Amino acid sequence: MCIRDRPASYDEKDQVEHLCVTLKDNNSALKLELHYYIYEDCDVITRSAKVINTEEDKIRLTKAQAACIDFVHGEFDVISFYGRHAMERNMQRTSVGHGAFVIGSRRGTSSHQYNPMMILAEKETTEDAGTCYGMSFVYSGGFKAEVEKDQFGQTRMQTVSYTHLRAHE
Repeated sequence: MCIRDRPASYDEKDQVEHLCVTLKDNNSALKLELHYYIYEDCDVITRSAKVINTEEDKIRLTKAQAACIDFVHGEFDVISFYGRHAMERNMQRTSVGHGAFVIGSRRGTSSHQYNPMMILAEKETTEDAGTCYGMSFVYSGGFKAEVEKDQFGQTRMQTVSYTHLRAHE
């Protein structure tokens, strides 16, 4: 699925696997297409979502859970980036403890205050080696990114978009 005039997940060399999952809500007449793109050569999976209103009545979508990944085992740090004018992308690396670590923007747009992404890194991960998992928005609008360790020691990483969108066909 190439989105014209905007960055999108595609590869001109046909080295990307694509999977489309279509979900339908019979109560609200909404369909959701989840597009997954797998870039095997660089260990990257991207996902985009398309909300389709199958009726003529207009709806307003105010919140969409973008991604959620659970890690049953592991000790992690969360890496995020904050900043201000002329001092963007300051790295912050924090140990994931019990409770939640949250960044976001309710301004309707992302900015240098908080970058709309975060990285979950195993404790021994450095800039040169180790395992890490990242989530990032291409079109963020208002967003929330959160990492939480629960009472069982499991870690959940999730992102939510608060961009006000109109679903239409």
